[in-house]
Amino acid sequence: MLILSSSPRDFGSIAKPKVAAAWDVVDGVRLRGSWSQGFRAPNLEQVNTTQYARLGSSQDFYRCQASLDKAGNPTGNIASCGNTAYSILIAGNPNLKPETSTNWTAGIVLQPKFIPSRFGRVTVTADFWSIHQVGIVGQFGPANALVLIAAISSVVKVAMSAVERALISADVMAPIWALPSALI
Repeated sequence: MLILSSSPRDFGSIAKPKVAAAWDVVDGVRLRGSWSQGFRAPNLEQVNTTQYARLGSSQDFYRCQASLDKAGNPTGNIASCGNTAYSILIAGNPNLKPETSTNWTAGIVLQPKFIPSRFGRVTVTADFWSIHQVGIVGQFGPANALVLIAAISSVVKVAMSAVERALISADVMAPIWALPSALI
């Protein structure tokens, strides 16, 4: 058994175990497996970056579907809609918590002895692994925000009202100016 220890300044002392084993069933056949836990503290940039802006563009699925609905073609091709331009506001998140994981592997190693040595040594392996991560730190991103807006809208609303359809036009419906891209 191996215990890995770390002392990230903002998260205290952390110890995470790892256990691995192998068994040679017969000559040339080995079963192996492991189990471990992991930990990763957010880095300084992810926690402390001051807000800055970048330009971006993505397809706005909600507005696109609304335009198709307004045109009387609710099952039209969303790919025909153009992109929406916006500013991406990026900043660190001082409230981030560390990522954790639980991992396990199982596998077999075959080294057949019946193959003549003039062909070289043959090793065949097959492994299965499972990695369960919690609290993954990453940027949600503006394109994902637009997809989420569309998904929430489609779950909450069965169909757009006549008023909503009437509001979908370049001079009435407010444009998206900025989307936050916070680390979550």
